[in-house]
Amino acid sequence: MLQSCWYLILIVFLLPESAISQIIKPKADSLKLMEGTYKPTDADPKYVGRFSRANEARGFFRAQNSRLEFGSLREVSRLSNKGYFKNTTDQLGLGLTYKVINLDLSFSLPSRRQLDSTYQNLKQFRLAFSYTGRKFGVRYYLNQGRGLVVADPLKRFYSNPDVSLFKTGIQGIYIFNEDRYSLRASILQNEIQRKPAGSFMAKADLFYYNLKAPTGLVSADKDLEPIYGNQVGIKYLRGPGLLLMPGYGMNFVFFEGQLYIAPVLFAGAGLAYNFYAAENGSHNKTNLLLGASGQVNFGYNNPLLYLNFGISHETTHVSVNPSFISETDFRFILTLGFRFGNLEKLIPESFTTNIF
Repeated sequence: MLQSCWYLILIVFLLPESAISQIIKPKADSLKLMEGTYKPTDADPKYVGRFSRANEARGFFRAQNSRLEFGSLREVSRLSNKGYFKNTTDQLGLGLTYKVINLDLSFSLPSRRQLDSTYQNLKQFRLAFSYTGRKFGVRYYLNQGRGLVVADPLKRFYSNPDVSLFKTGIQGIYIFNEDRYSLRASILQNEIQRKPAGSFMAKADLFYYNLKAPTGLVSADKDLEPIYGNQVGIKYLRGPGLLLMPGYGMNFVFFEGQLYIAPVLFAGAGLAYNFYAAENGSHNKTNLLLGASGQVNFGYNNPLLYLNFGISHETTHVSVNPSFISETDFRFILTLGFRFGNLEKLIPESFTTNIF
């Protein structure tokens, strides 16, 4: 299923924008402004519209399937295709977009999962605070997971359900075709894309992570120096990293933008400065970091409310040499948002395009 999603996204990105415009060519009278919208002053009004009720409150449900794998390049040169163990949670969240502010937070619902000789009580918390401008966006995020299980890529064993993963960082996105392509319409739905348009983008992710495994990541009979080198008996792995990813987004629209399909794809590489404690002491290394993320939003958008379905797939791979740690997340998100007007006049509605 995941491979099919990636193939679909790639096919969408390979279509030239001229061909897309012919496939989804709006009629001349469809370029009239929808009631409850107005023309933006910082974008092409033929392509982008603003809602009169520019703010929104939303609630969402997220089903998340996470795979954490710890292995050795001396045994396996690639990630497993299907995964041996998947950390599965259902989450409820609330979000708010008010002028320049976007805030989302979510908590996992209580769950108890029977393992071979114990139970997994997985708890997750996610927080995101962001500003998405016309040309530039900034996002702060914090993710915390407890009760995780880390699996062997060769599907021989998995850790006790006592692993925790903390990750926090700041992301920046630069949009090249900001005059016609609206990232707000794609990921926040607080604008409307009136005609199909796409844009290349550049994304930087500066983060810090901390993976803790009190009882270890590898079974005792496999945790050997010829396989894992200095990482034998590893108890934690943490450090800062920087990931640089070029990407592309495309907004398809129907019925004056009320129905939309909005895929976004990023992929790139970077460096991570890793600290870890193992059987023979503490060590630090600078290592290669690989990452990719794909997301497709589709749904219904109007001046009063919106209903969005989102599917996303994100992968991060850190090589510590000889070992590696990989994280893969697959998420399904259902969001219902309601729009409302400004409550005061002090907070600016946007930063000027001269700044971003």
